[in-house]
Amino acid sequence: EGIVVIDEQGKIESVNPWARRLFQRTSADLIGRPVKAVIAEQAHAEFVQYLDDRMRGKKSKGPGLLETLGRRRDRSSFPMEFIATDMALGGQRKFIGTLRDISERKAHTDALEHMALHDPLTGLPNRVLFGDRVDNAIRASARTKEPLALLVMDLDGFKLVNDSLGPHLGDELPKLVADRLVLCLRQADTVARLGGDEFG
Repeated sequence: EGIVVIDEQGKIESVNPWARRLFQRTSADLIGRPVKAVIAEQAHAEFVQYLDDRMRGKKSKGPGLLETLGRRRDRSSFPMEFIATDMALGGQRKFIGTLRDISERKAHTDALEHMALHDPLTGLPNRVLFGDRVDNAIRASARTKEPLALLVMDLDGFKLVNDSLGPHLGDELPKLVADRLVLCLRQADTVARLGGDEFG
């Protein structure tokens, strides 16, 4: 885990080798700089609020862990967990920031979420995600009084293609249909594979 020691002004006083490796920086690059310098800009506001709350002793529910975005020397960002705990060192109040790169875990979680909500063959949203988007569209339509169109279709003769050409070539047909449906609609529209030969 990376360790960063922060003073009451939010400036870095020391870092361990793992933190230097995570941020791809030297101690000289980091010491004396505001700790938000190692946080991606889009995550600054949330991080500053979190750190301010911790410094004022405001306890959060749970372990006080913040999931945020770290920033490397080359300005690329990575997902990380950050937890600040306060302690007295040499009669002064310091904050120990413990951080961990969670890129692999996030990638794994995102992949699982994608698998749960998308058709594995075509990559289109599946029945579950389609149902959610239809619900949202109905609510938006009721609110804005704009009309809503919903089309559900299936492919005639799909079983015949599978039986005569085999499942390998039979799998190509839904992919081709998916590609053509996507090209026919606007980017804001949803095309989903609801199962077998059925699309929405």
